[in-house]
Amino acid sequence: ANYRRLVYVRYADDFLIGIIGSRDEAVTVMQRVAGFISDKLHLEIAEEKSGVVHASDGVRFLGYDVRTYSGDRNVRTVRSGRSITARSVSERMQLHVPAEKLRSFCQRKGYGVYDAHTPTHRSELISLSEAEIVQTYNAEMRGLANYYGLANSVSRVLNKLHHLWLTSLWKTLAAKRRSTVTKVARSMKRQGGYVLAVRGNSDSHTFPIYSLKDIRKEPITFQSIDLPPKTWVFTHSRSELIQRLEARKCEYCGTTEGSFQVHHIRKLKDVDKGKYLWPQVMSWRRRKTLVLCVPCHQKLHAGVL
Repeated sequence: ANYRRLVYVRYADDFLIGIIGSRDEAVTVMQRVAGFISDKLHLEIAEEKSGVVHASDGVRFLGYDVRTYSGDRNVRTVRSGRSITARSVSERMQLHVPAEKLRSFCQRKGYGVYDAHTPTHRSELISLSEAEIVQTYNAEMRGLANYYGLANSVSRVLNKLHHLWLTSLWKTLAAKRRSTVTKVARSMKRQGGYVLAVRGNSDSHTFPIYSLKDIRKEPITFQSIDLPPKTWVFTHSRSELIQRLEARKCEYCGTTEGSFQVHHIRKLKDVDKGKYLWPQVMSWRRRKTLVLCVPCHQKLHAGVL
């Protein structure tokens, strides 16, 4: 009866405190925290985002719905190699994907009408190459799915959005080819999924279509958290990416030997054009990508190019 526990989680200036105890104790903790933030840190608390709620009602935190799940049913499970019947864990804390987040994402990206399950094509992408269209779609869905990879039953929850996304991709490619969705889907069908195959001048390139089975499940390191997908790499290039890769030439030193990689920047105005030559090369070419040989790419990141 006297058992108490407090758990504190923070990301940037958002934090969440979980308490095993009474509501009065939770209110007291909140008042003391608010006083500390105001008196010691001289900061203001966002009243509309702050409060005390029961864990079963849940709270929105970092785009997730955080709430407890109460299970009172018996389930079959395996323990020590034996199949037994056991009561499911009650009051278990879970992360959930808010439906309105998926709805707004679908509308913002232009996949179609989420509630009516009506996909549409994206006319603003038709001028791109098919490879760039696929890479753009892949980056968008992969970014969302990996962010919500910690959520409960994430594949099932994202299934509706993924179907809209996939059909929107087919519709966009069909509009570019002046073909039908059925023909596009059939041409990309492979065992276990869909793949776009592009034949270049000297090589053929394949671009697998993102699937929910590819959702990253391993723990996420701090450095890789909340990195938005760089779709502008595919939508704002002045020269088709495959053509530049197939040229097999470093756009800095000019070598044609070895492997080649693509260096990305967010904005041309963000680079210092006075100290190094490589930003000047990007500025002259008016590109946010630079195809480099491996040694040049390593020197660039080491700050000695």
